[in-house]
Amino acid sequence: MKIVALYVILALLVLAMILSVDMMSGMSVFEALHSISEVVANTSIQEGIAMVVFLSLPFVQAIATAIRKENTRK
Repeated sequence: MKIVALYVILALLVLAMILSVDMMSGMSVFEALHSISEVVANTSIQEGIAMVVFLSLPFVQAIATAIRKENTRK
């Protein structure tokens, strides 16, 4: 689960960096969050599927590792 925590921390750092750059350019916090939500709202189905697949990879890897460790203990 350490790898999942690392991915979450990196995602939060990227979100903070995006918001800080938007705020330095003169946008308010709500405008910066709205610009991020607009990007997500304008994605196609194929892009959405790709985002879901890549966001789920750390969890799939952690689950697979846990299952492998459990099977080797038996």
